[in-house]
Amino acid sequence: SWTLDKLGPMARSADDCGLILATIAGRDLADPSSLPNGFEYAGPPDPKLVRRRPWRIAVPKGALEKVQPAVRANFELALAAFGGLAEITRDVPWPDLPWGPAVGTIVGAEGASAFLDLIESGGLAQLACPRDRYAGYAGAAVTAVDYLQALRLRGPMMDAMNDLFVSFDAIATPGRASVAYPADVEFGKAWPGVSGGPPVIPAGNLCGLPAICVPSGFGEMGLPTSIAFLGPALSESSLVLMANDVQSKLKLGGKLPPGVEK
Repeated sequence: SWTLDKLGPMARSADDCGLILATIAGRDLADPSSLPNGFEYAGPPDPKLVRRRPWRIAVPKGALEKVQPAVRANFELALAAFGGLAEITRDVPWPDLPWGPAVGTIVGAEGASAFLDLIESGGLAQLACPRDRYAGYAGAAVTAVDYLQALRLRGPMMDAMNDLFVSFDAIATPGRASVAYPADVEFGKAWPGVSGGPPVIPAGNLCGLPAICVPSGFGEMGLPTSIAFLGPALSESSLVLMANDVQSKLKLGGKLPPGVEK
């Protein structure tokens, strides 16, 4: 999706992600959406150095209501790992805007445009996931008026997020409401009855905001959980340092879930 997609590295640690991002960020002549400002990261600061002030972290209202117990427990442990390095504010109200419908409209229209040849050829019928065999046709039916209306909503949404970040450095939520999906189960059937809280991920995509996600522990079936941090535009440096603080304290790098042997 030209409007919503964001690219970033995946690695074993937030520190590694910062080093990679510092290499790949900046102007790309083949990508008109790229920004001229690069990204500087020289690794985590000396732990003996004390930050001038703690991180100001918001937890949105309802972020933990319907998550799995292990997700909630590991999320709390991750926040506690900050110790005095963070001021946590709970139950922060989330801007009441149509995040989900806007994302759905844009994804449907732009996805249908990107895969128009596949849709028109009838190739969707060969896809493995039953739902994906017809979703492309629905996207192709999105009207120009609906698509443009969804794009116009991004302005008020960006204003609302900017207002929120006046008081906070980042928004913290579980990376997902559940542990990771098992490899042999359809996504929709893997964890019935589990759902996320406020639409933080759609907000980040619609407003072009950076985010980072790091492991927070293990839960059902020995599968991993995670914690995510969403920040204001161009706050990648702070997010990497924030995630590195958590990851270094939890010491999960390279660990296997209980009962699993190498």
